[in-house]
Amino acid sequence: MTFNFAPVQSLLEELIHSKTVPGCALSIRKNGAEIFKFGLGMAELTPSPRTATSDTIWDLASLTKVLCTAHLYLLWANNGQVDLHTEIHTVLPYAPRGITLQHCLSHCSGYPNWRPFYSLTTIQPTKWGDDSVRTQMLKKMVSTNLSNIPGQIHCYSDIGFLALCAFAEAKFGKQIHLLWNEYLPESARKDLYWGHPDAAATEQCPIRRRMIRGEVHDLNAAILGGKSTHAGLFGSVSALTEAAEWPLLAYHGKSTDLEADSVRYFWTTKGPGSHVLGWDTPSDTGSTASDHWPKNGIGHLGFTGTSLWIAPDEQLIVGFASNRVHPKVEGGAVPFAKTGEKTAAFRAFRPKLHQTILEVLG
Repeated sequence: MTFNFAPVQSLLEELIHSKTVPGCALSIRKNGAEIFKFGLGMAELTPSPRTATSDTIWDLASLTKVLCTAHLYLLWANNGQVDLHTEIHTVLPYAPRGITLQHCLSHCSGYPNWRPFYSLTTIQPTKWGDDSVRTQMLKKMVSTNLSNIPGQIHCYSDIGFLALCAFAEAKFGKQIHLLWNEYLPESARKDLYWGHPDAAATEQCPIRRRMIRGEVHDLNAAILGGKSTHAGLFGSVSALTEAAEWPLLAYHGKSTDLEADSVRYFWTTKGPGSHVLGWDTPSDTGSTASDHWPKNGIGHLGFTGTSLWIAPDEQLIVGFASNRVHPKVEGGAVPFAKTGEKTAAFRAFRPKLHQTILEVLG
């Protein structure tokens, strides 16, 4: 079947024309095949202007939480290598008690949502990523005092996912990017990278004092050397949607790596909030995937201007990427900054994009 994606392309062109984002790209997969991809705008405005295309590499930001972390823990749970009800202090004795892996994955660990760990140390950026720095910072992150009782309150938390990083590295004895490369099949990580020299530029970072190009934008990931469970992956939109196909095939019983029941457990087991294990789900109203996205759908957003949504039964995957934080983030480099006009326009664009895609697909 041939679809008319002109309305979708027009939305993307208007996004660029309005200067809401410098550049963007979109990939749509249906029934195991990419049926549309498009890119336009600028991968970099300054200091070295570059055009964005459908093959541009982007900082995927928090999509790392699903493409790395959720995928790894899904595979390990499927294979019996981890028990999701294990309390993390059994492997990380400096961690608060009562937190399970499942709590961290569903964002009800009790940890606060975020802390500027990069600013709580005198370590210079030139030393960020050294093994001793990673060890020191992960211990500091995991030792953070809880703000809620584990399992009771939903709080989207980067710190909970950093605890998943420390747990995996302590249990398996390797850094997370090596575990990702060793355990996940190629189909789940093809053409995804931990940094990339040709990636679209993000922010003129006030901490690192340079335009960030090919290095992770997130500062707490940067101090870990750009390799973490909450941020660090880079890739094109096609690589993004192809990686998401790996568990979707298993969901439909078409995988030799995963059991369908394992995927369904991860995609349907909710904590006290909107998150299942690793992934978010559509809100009843106001979802970034639109109010008409299937309610059993799963997805995630990335701070740099990325998103990934899956409609499992429809075998539909939509991956979007942009550099909305280039050359400067409204309010600064940190989350929870005051919403500016561009941010508000971008938030309004997200559901409109997904609604239009659904309409095109009928």
